[in-house]
Amino acid sequence: MFQHFWKKLSPKQLSIFIQTFSLIAIFFEGYDQGVMGGVNASPNYVAEVGIGLPDGTITDTTHQGGIVSIYYLGAIVGAFVGGWIADRIGRINGLFIAAVFALVGGALQAATQSSDFIVVARVITGLGTGALTAIVPVYIAEVSSASHRGGFLGYVFIANYLGISIAYWLDFGLSFIDGGYSEIRWRFLLAFQCLPAIILLVGIKLLPDSPRFLASVGRLDEAKEVLEHIRGNKGPSVEKEFAEICAVAEESKPSSPIQFAKVLLGRATNGAHLGRRAWLCLFLQIMASWTGITAVTAYSPVLLKQAGYSSVKQSGLAGGLNTIGIVGTIISAQIVDRLGRRTCLIGGAFGLFVVNIVAAALYEGSRADPSKAAQIAPAAVTMLFLFNLIYASTWGTVAFLIPTEIFPSEMRAQGNGFGITGWAIGVGMTVLVNPIMFGVLESRTYFLFAGLNLVWCPIIYFLYPETAGRSLESIEAMFESSSPLYTKMEAAYRAAGNGDVLTNRRLSVNRILENREKVTVDEYSVLDHEKAEMDDQSAPSGKVKQVKQVAVENVDLADALAQDGYSWTSPSALKLYPIILLITLNQAMTGYDGSLMSSMNAMPAFHEYFHVGKQGSTVGFLFAIYTVGQIIGALFAAPAADRLGRRFGMFIGSVFIIIGTILESTAPARNIGQFMGGRFLIGFGVTISGTSGPIYVVEVSPPSMRGLFGGLYYTIGYCVGALAASWTCYGTGKILNDWSWRIPVIIQVIPAATVCCAVWMIPESPRWQITNGQREKARAFLVKYHGNGNEDSAIVNLQMREIEREAIANRELGSVKWWDYRPLFSTRDRRFRMYLLMLVSVLVKFVGGAVISYYLPVILDNIGIKSPDEQLLINALNVVVSFVASVLGCFFVDMFGRRNLYIWGALLTGLCYIPMNVIAAQANGHVAKGTGYCFIAFIFLYGVFFSFCWMPLQTLYPAEILPNDIRAQGFAFQGLIVGLASFINTYATPIALERIGWKTYTIFLVFHFVYLGMLWYSIVETKGRSLEELQEIFSDPHPVKKSLEKHKIVLVAGEGAREDIDD
Repeated sequence: MFQHFWKKLSPKQLSIFIQTFSLIAIFFEGYDQGVMGGVNASPNYVAEVGIGLPDGTITDTTHQGGIVSIYYLGAIVGAFVGGWIADRIGRINGLFIAAVFALVGGALQAATQSSDFIVVARVITGLGTGALTAIVPVYIAEVSSASHRGGFLGYVFIANYLGISIAYWLDFGLSFIDGGYSEIRWRFLLAFQCLPAIILLVGIKLLPDSPRFLASVGRLDEAKEVLEHIRGNKGPSVEKEFAEICAVAEESKPSSPIQFAKVLLGRATNGAHLGRRAWLCLFLQIMASWTGITAVTAYSPVLLKQAGYSSVKQSGLAGGLNTIGIVGTIISAQIVDRLGRRTCLIGGAFGLFVVNIVAAALYEGSRADPSKAAQIAPAAVTMLFLFNLIYASTWGTVAFLIPTEIFPSEMRAQGNGFGITGWAIGVGMTVLVNPIMFGVLESRTYFLFAGLNLVWCPIIYFLYPETAGRSLESIEAMFESSSPLYTKMEAAYRAAGNGDVLTNRRLSVNRILENREKVTVDEYSVLDHEKAEMDDQSAPSGKVKQVKQVAVENVDLADALAQDGYSWTSPSALKLYPIILLITLNQAMTGYDGSLMSSMNAMPAFHEYFHVGKQGSTVGFLFAIYTVGQIIGALFAAPAADRLGRRFGMFIGSVFIIIGTILESTAPARNIGQFMGGRFLIGFGVTISGTSGPIYVVEVSPPSMRGLFGGLYYTIGYCVGALAASWTCYGTGKILNDWSWRIPVIIQVIPAATVCCAVWMIPESPRWQITNGQREKARAFLVKYHGNGNEDSAIVNLQMREIEREAIANRELGSVKWWDYRPLFSTRDRRFRMYLLMLVSVLVKFVGGAVISYYLPVILDNIGIKSPDEQLLINALNVVVSFVASVLGCFFVDMFGRRNLYIWGALLTGLCYIPMNVIAAQANGHVAKGTGYCFIAFIFLYGVFFSFCWMPLQTLYPAEILPNDIRAQGFAFQGLIVGLASFINTYATPIALERIGWKTYTIFLVFHFVYLGMLWYSIVETKGRSLEELQEIFSDPHPVKKSLEKHKIVLVAGEGAREDIDD
């Protein structure tokens, strides 16, 4: 809705908006740098995290430094991952995701309960900050002109010092509450950083993406539109700049997550010397950190105390010390483009050398003769102010600017990650050792910093290039030199015509502009429906054609979609939404029951009524009887869906759920048998409706939206059901009688009754209709819901041909008996499909999800959270977080592909299990409070990764890989096997926790990485292909390789594919 808001702004207004939100992002990074100084000065915090005494005396400086510096470990990872994301999905999208992590981390820091808790919180904050700091300078560099790039970034980095300054002034004010001993002092300081993160989340999407990123992914018309709007004109200079961007974009290739290691090792850089650039960025930030700036910012209260100032004056002067940094940054914005990057760095290093020497001498004089301390102190403090002014004017901006300039567009954000990594390593090292150095060397530490600044001068002079006043594209010419010396790089730049990009690539401005006058091509890695408008000289006067070059999996499908112009806002699509919404209630029933039993297991009234405990074989069988019903239901799910239709399957499944709910809710006291009978029938009905539901969604969805619809079916349905159960139980948990558990049980009737009544008001699946000889009804469905009412729709004709062709082929194989499962394994490709089905459906049950979801109350008991209210609240919050992550994941299913989501999901959830395993092993059943909160944090993180990567694919992928004639039967077989696996898992898990304790986590951890290897070698990509086309993929000798193939074509909106350009 607001994605084109920026078009309404004038160039000046847009520039202000870009600067404002960039300021907010950098403010977050600066604030966190400054906030820990005040937090460490709070006696309540010192006692809370166990690093000192209640009076604020710190007794464990190593632990103190570790808490501060662990943040920078997160920042390193955040910079790398954030940079890769920004290069793949855009600078704006990358900033949005980074802001989410920053917000979550800030909130967790403010809620700190222990040392372990804040360590986890600071890692999460570091992830967000690292990504923000990696992406913002790149975005600024890419939208700025060559003559103002340094100044633009300089003004943005005012926010860095503004954040540091506000952190100190806030601490100064809060230190007066209860004499500085109040808990509010440090918790408010940490909570305040959530404010900029919230503003970013709300407003960052209002900005346009970088024109250079847009060009690098082939969205040339958007890139030009943004560039012209930012520059405020369409003159020759803008055309030339755009032509240079296009020329570089032609040679761009998407980078990969492992590119970082290759770059550092100097491999796969194709003569671009990316490794040299990476090391330049890395060491530039490390040098900046070792100028002494961290000692001035993080430890200025300590230095001022050594100078003899009172605690109030210490805080006030510390705030003023960082406020002067704002002045220095303003100066930097004025000089960095005029004097150049090298001059600023060399001059700044020499200036800091002098200031460090003088400051050290003054402090030494004060230490040697304490009687003169009061006289010397003002001069020493003046040196600190001068230090900050010089640093902010030079290194403070340039160290962040150069990494954004020297990398090519396709990996600029990733490349900047090396700079942020250097910053994190340098700052992390100095923050860790500063307390030790000042404790041992005291003020003589400044002599060490002085010597280092002197060493930096020749390093900058001989090795670092000058980038001021040069376009980002022309800088590439410098790195064509094989020598790392500045003089050789300058010679290479001059030899290339002063970096003339177009000449160097044997291209001309005229050629690019002439090509754009004929046709403009947008090159995407996947087919989407974003329109790129351009004038076509071959079209009649006054008409505009929409043309793009795309890499697609299915040429026929892309051709048909381009002819019809089908999108999520098409009239046909709008008619499908209420149907899909109704069908999701089938999955809501599954989600409701899954979360219901987990929540009820935390209710004392439930356990007292039936006389069962929270763990052991009895409660294990109570949970597992549900899966027995699923196993039996699987035998009847296929005939219900195949013989009588997908709608009948959903109907009859809902009937059994209603009956089971009645039995559960009316069970007499201590009659656990009737309750189990009800759970059996619910499991039976859920399998039947759960087989027909996802099949129906996949079969009625248009090919271009199948991933989204299929993902939302499972995600929205399951999570809405789980949310309803969790929060209902949380509310009724306060009732002190049997209705606390009866009310949530009875509510299960609502979605089942709705499906029973409404399912007959929707049309049947067109694929089931064609299989059963109802061709005209099937065509009528496709015309209405896929073809926008057009009888001659290209997408309708294509699907009819493919569905009928597969139906004929399936009939030749002979009719399938409902009890005969041999056709599932009758051919090589079908056996491979069933292997994949088992891989994604069964093994996922053995990666530890049951330990977290069903037995979360047991884990909470073990770590000391025994209150039923607290347990229910944590369970409900876990579901909310997972729901948000899973919904977000649905919108990336067609962007990232099924294969990538499966593989990354296995890796990330496996990594979460490592610290959980370690904590469980060390605790051995008796978890400390702080460690317990850390454990819960990883449980939540596991839920986020699991939900984002795997939940959208739970029913989508199995439905996609099965052919039409055995889809229902395959789903039923899946239900049978999954039921057996779930029975084993849910019955065995409580016994395992009881018998072998923490080793249960080790078993699941091993399963994770075994599963990862199997996924890597086996998962077939189904993105971008019709259901019928997958037959060709699975029939190939190498289906995985075949599924990853793409074809480049040129599409013209309304006309289809113009040509296949593979040749």
